[in-house]
Amino acid sequence: MKCVNGDNISTPDIVSHILINRKPSFYETFWFDLLLMMLLVVIIAAIVAGYNRSKAEQHRKKLEEELTQTKFRFFTNITHELRTPLTLIITPLDSMIRKCDEGQIKKQLVAIRKSAVELMNLINN
Repeated sequence: MKCVNGDNISTPDIVSHILINRKPSFYETFWFDLLLMMLLVVIIAAIVAGYNRSKAEQHRKKLEEELTQTKFRFFTNITHELRTPLTLIITPLDSMIRKCDEGQIKKQLVAIRKSAVELMNLINN
């Protein structure tokens, strides 16, 4: 194989190899590798952030559920603690109202019973 140089002069020697210089494609450059690394870091960071957000949401829901259960137990206990004394007030009042002959005292006992029954209804509802 013979070659021609830039001045169109052919060389008498036989060329056994040709050196071709070309620019590398974009995907063969350092910048492309750097871009891929940065993209990989961003994807991993997004996955970790999503995982952390999910765990935080699960923890928040668990705490919210525990708070709801605690409130429910509290109100159940308070209701019980109020209902018992009211029952112990209403029952003797009924007996006293039946046995009472004085009009003024009976009227006051009926008013007390009415208030106690209204309070019991508020607790029951």
